[in-house]
Amino acid sequence: MNYDSVERAVIAVLGAIQRDGGHGEPVIEPSTCPLEDLPGFDTKVAPVATSDLARLLGISIPNNQNIFVEPTGRRRLTVSEIVSRVLDIANVAA
Repeated sequence: MNYDSVERAVIAVLGAIQRDGGHGEPVIEPSTCPLEDLPGFDTKVAPVATSDLARLLGISIPNNQNIFVEPTGRRRLTVSEIVSRVLDIANVAA
């Protein structure tokens, strides 16, 4: 697992959630902030995305880890920041 594979997985999961939620095929880039830029993506959908991502990557992401906001909860993260956070959680060097 490396940065690129995690980034592809994050984008795939977010894209699937958008399609399944009837929001079409938005362009999702490293600078996309899911909680701000994706229609219908909110704190109720984030845990589902986290579970889907963990399953896709074959890793465990603790339930108390919100990968879509910084640890203090003050700032919403971009896709590239989410990837780094997931790699940190998985104890893999980015």
